[in-house]
Amino acid sequence: MPRLPYKQLKRLPVQTKSGKTLGRVRDIVIETEGQLVAQYLVAPTALSSKTYLIGRDQIIAIQAAAIIVADSAVTENSRNPLQQKSDSMRPEAIAMREET
Repeated sequence: MPRLPYKQLKRLPVQTKSGKTLGRVRDIVIETEGQLVAQYLVAPTALSSKTYLIGRDQIIAIQAAAIIVADSAVTENSRNPLQQKSDSMRPEAIAMREET
């Protein structure tokens, strides 16, 4: 199974299947139970102006030159674009109790 270091992943442009450039990977959201990437935060570049949160189910391919996403990723996210707030990427709070 091919692996891709985070440093290299952050440099990859993200494009739709039809060729529209959305931006570059800025950050990732990890699903802790399965230790899998749940979502990719895509920041705008000179060719785009919106920030996108792309779910792993919207990814068609991760190639050496770009990440390709379904065209529907733009349609779904453009109706409710991700707000760039500092708390938008905070993990969900988890209640823990101490064993006695």
